[in-house]
Order: sequence, then C-alpha cells, then structure tokens
Amino acid sequence: MNLLTVIPLARGIFKETLTYFTKETPRVGQAVTVPIRGKKVIALVVKVEPVADLKQAIRSASFVTKKAGNTLPRTLFTESFIKSAEETAQYYAGGTGSIIRALVPEIILQSFKGLANSDRIIKSQEPELAGEYYILQADESERIGFYKSLIREEFAKKHSVYFALPTIADIEKFLPHLEKGIEPYTIALSSALSQKELQEKYTEAATKEGPLLIIATPHFLSIPRVDLGAIIIDRESSSAYRSNTRPYFDIRHFAAIYAKRSFSKLILGDILLRAELIAEKEAGKFIPIAPLKTRLQGNSKLMVVDMKPYKHKHRIDTLSKELREILTRNQASLGRTFIFASRRGVAPTTVCGDCGHEISCKECASPLVLHSGHLYICHKCGKTKDADMRCGVCASWKLVPLGIGIEQIESHIRELFPNLILMRLDSDAVTTHKKAREVIDLFYKTKGAVLLGTEMALAYLDEPVEATVVGHIDNLFTIPDFRIRERIFRLLISLRMKTEKYMLVQTRHPNEKVFEHLSRGTVSDFIREDLVERKKAFYPPFALYIKITREGEKDEVNSDMSSLEKAIEEWSPTIYPAFIPRIKGRERMHLLLRLPRADWPHPKILAILSDLRPKFKIVVDPEELL
Repeated sequence: MNLLTVIPLARGIFKETLTYFTKETPRVGQAVTVPIRGKKVIALVVKVEPVADLKQAIRSASFVTKKAGNTLPRTLFTESFIKSAEETAQYYAGGTGSIIRALVPEIILQSFKGLANSDRIIKSQEPELAGEYYILQADESERIGFYKSLIREEFAKKHSVYFALPTIADIEKFLPHLEKGIEPYTIALSSALSQKELQEKYTEAATKEGPLLIIATPHFLSIPRVDLGAIIIDRESSSAYRSNTRPYFDIRHFAAIYAKRSFSKLILGDILLRAELIAEKEAGKFIPIAPLKTRLQGNSKLMVVDMKPYKHKHRIDTLSKELREILTRNQASLGRTFIFASRRGVAPTTVCGDCGHEISCKECASPLVLHSGHLYICHKCGKTKDADMRCGVCASWKLVPLGIGIEQIESHIRELFPNLILMRLDSDAVTTHKKAREVIDLFYKTKGAVLLGTEMALAYLDEPVEATVVGHIDNLFTIPDFRIRERIFRLLISLRMKTEKYMLVQTRHPNEKVFEHLSRGTVSDFIREDLVERKKAFYPPFALYIKITREGEKDEVNSDMSSLEKAIEEWSPTIYPAFIPRIKGRERMHLLLRLPRADWPHPKILAILSDLRPKFKIVVDPEELL
C-alpha cells in the first residue's frame, strides 16, 4: 500500500496538494484519477511513500485519507519539470499545480494527447552541464545567425533545442530563418494552430526520436523531452513572459530553474537586455555567449524635433515640417514609412476648461479616451459615453481634449496628404493576428505606403523600412514607473534598427537623456546609468519587491489591508491606492514590501502570504508598481 501526494490538474481547486492511498505504485510524474467533491479528477503524482513507513502519521492525521482511482498509463512530465514548478511556486508564493497548468495548453490537459508513456521520457540525461546561463545582446540579424550555429552544435551532440518567442508574429518571423536545412526536425507551436493541429504537433514534439528544434511561445515548456541541450529565450525583455493572470510568475525565472535541473544551457537574447540581466552579469550569474553589443546605431540619420513651437491656438499640430518632408519625399520615391504613436484614440485625456476636472470613467476612475465618432471609451472596463456631455463637477460644456492619440495623427495626415496610401495597425483598428498579418503584408507590398501603428505593430515589422517616425511618445515619460525610461529606450533602439534612411522623433522634451543615448547608440552607457539610479533608490534588481493588491468593496479593502499591514509590520510595508483606483466600481489598493534579494524566499512571510484568501493578488518581482 502506498500513500500518494498529488496535485489536482483542474481549475477551482485551491488546495495545493492532496493525499490518497493506493495499492498501485505509480511513478512521480504519472497521472492518477482521484475523487474530489464527488467527481473524478486527473491529478499529477509528486510523491510516493510506502504506508508501512507512515502508519503513525496517518492515524494522527486530522483528515480522512481516501483511496485513489486508477493510475493512468501516461507519464505526464519529467521529474525535473515538476521540481522546477515546485521551486518556482515557492518563489512566487503560489501553487505548484497552478504553475504547471499555466505551462500546459488547456486542450492538452483535457485530452492528454502528446503525453504518452515512454521509457525515453523518464530517463535521466547525463549532467554534462550544471545549468549554464548565457546572455546575447545584438541586433536581430546577428542574433539569428548566432542561434543557427548554436542549434546545429546541439544537434551534433544529439540534443534538442527549445526556442521561446513571446508572440505568434515573432514565431512567423524567426521560423523561416531557423528551420532552413532542418525542416523535418523543426516543430512550431502556438495558439494560432487549430486544436487538432496543436494536439498532433504536441504529440510529435513529445515523442519523436532524435534531436528536435521546438519553436514556440513560452507556455509549451512542459513538453517532456530529456534530450534538451539548450533553452533559448529571445526578445527576452518582452512583458509577454510575465503571466498577467493567476499564477503571477515569470516564465524566464522558471526557465532558469528548469535549465539547471535538466542540465541544459539557458540563453537569453535581445537587442537591449533588461537592466536586471546586466546586473546579474556583473555579479557573475550570466555569461555573455558572445561579446555584448555596446553601440547600436544602424545606418539611418536621426532627427529629434522640438514640437513646442507647433502648438497653435485651436489645436496641436502633430506633423512637424520634417515629417511633412519625409512623407513628401517617400511618396515621390515610393518608399515606405512607419509612424509610431504611443496612445490609441484621438486624445488620451480630457479636462474641463472651467474647473480643471479630468473627465474619468465613473466605474473605473481611469481617464476616458476620446475616439473619432464623438465617443469616449474607457480602456480599462470598455464603458462608452457620448462625447456630447458636461463636466461631472461644474456641469460646464467646455471640455478640452489633451494629448495626442493615433487617430488624431491619422486625421492630420489625411487632411494634408489626401492621396497618401495610409494604413493603421492598433488594437482598435485590428482585432486579430490574421488581420494584423494582412495589414502588414499589404504595407510591404505597396510602394509609397505609410503604416501608422502603436507598440502592437512593432512585432509585425518583419523587414526594414525607408523611414520611421515617432509621432508622439511624451506621455510615456510621465508614467511614474522606475522601468519606463528603459522601456522607452528599447522601443526607440528597436525602431532605429528597422530604419534604412531616416528616423524622426517628435517630442516636446528634446533634451531628454534618452535621446542623447539614442543618437550615439550607446546602449551600455544607458543601462549603466539606469542601474546607478536604481541602486540609489533601492529599486530592483538591488531589492526584491512584492506587490499585494486587494480589490473589492471599499470598507472590506481597507479592513483587509490594515490587517495585512499589521501582520507584516516588522518589514515596514507601504500601503497606497492603485494608479487606477477603481475598476468596474471596485476599489483597488496596493501593499508593497521591499526586501533584500538575499532574504527571499522568507519562510515567515511565505507563511503569512499562503494564508491570504484568493481575494488578494500577490505579485513577486512585479513589472510595475502602479
């Protein structure tokens, strides 16, 4: 008789592990059926112990141990994957089961196709490496060239390679370059596949003999291959590697643990690596696998234009003289131009011209964004309101739109260049990946075309364009977040490396240090200066932050946050309202803990956090503090 510790692989079960007894002897990583609330649920075996060794513990237990059902003839995951999920769960104060579910597509869990039992799956790999961590900072073409060589080296050692990219658009861009010459041994996985295709490809990736190149979004790291020689994470700075729903964890962190436990290399690459990675390089944790690029300029001419003179009495002109010249020149030469706008809509903010009150959503308290068609839209909850409205404070009709959105730039371009072939790529104009791909394909096929897009469009710019323009970016500088300048600089550098001839930046802050580094291409100097400022302020990576959010009725939120503050008062927490203090009528408050990194995971804090109800949102190492 054996006692099993299992993790239920079903939603809505908040217990981390459950215990059952069985006459069978399943292996760690196998699946069993277990009774929960009158239903049979698939569960993952994480521990098997003989009952004879535990009789006294069973007798004194405060719960009744039930009998498990049948052991399913499938090994779901490698033991190194399960242990990595356990370690990740502890770091992020979450549950192992929820981490595992986040790394397996729901359709795979439902059908268990691709998770076939195989002796090959449960064999251990010889520990050639003890988890070596590398970084690569270079432009896209250089990184691709390096990755191709690395993949072939791993294939020669009969090792498979997992290549993670943040979006479907990235996979489509990288796949033709990386699979060339090894097409039969390359498998691409993403949510763009139909359910049937996904099941078939997952099965192939899990069971096919010989080394494979698996190119996928990061949620397929559960594929049970023990011949893994390298895990590559490109565009490593992308926020897509952070889970924005429960469990709140960073897949890059999981990958580092998994690489070590599976004796694989980990390579993180980008045009500009996160400041945190550069700090870890200085501490000796990450090794440059090739000399880091310290300067990135490309061949384009950079122009930074001060837009302060372009403010007129009745409106802000969004088209500088230099932008009009670029559009005129490219129209004549049939060159292509990409124009970046940081905000959707016509104007991101509206204020009352009489009392100065900002027009905000009654449900969310977030600013209402003016869109074409005389319509205000809340980008948080989706509520709409007719633009023909009065100030909610003084009842004045004098509402003044402020700021520049993509629709305002579009309107001005169409007004001055009525014959221009103008396309738009943002989440209001394009709602699916397929439509986005159609827009970008048409843009590259059309000579003299202009593409106007938000940050969403950057992943789809597969090929360089003659000119790029930053139509408006100043609002990003006002966001009170310690990572915002790094984000702006990475965006600008990425745009410049996609530009063949001219890059134009329109701004009311031309003396910003970011633009100086952009002009010189000094990426290393920028990160070095940013790290100095972060160290002074005890920001990550020099501290570890834990943000705990409570959302609900105002009195309940205040009461719960006060109780939590008292429970962890010895670590001097800070309570503050969320940047968007209300969503759909529910109050939002944050509590922030700042700890030395060496103190985490902290057993006492973990015990307190594990007792919190699901009403609390716990985010370790948050992307932002707002």
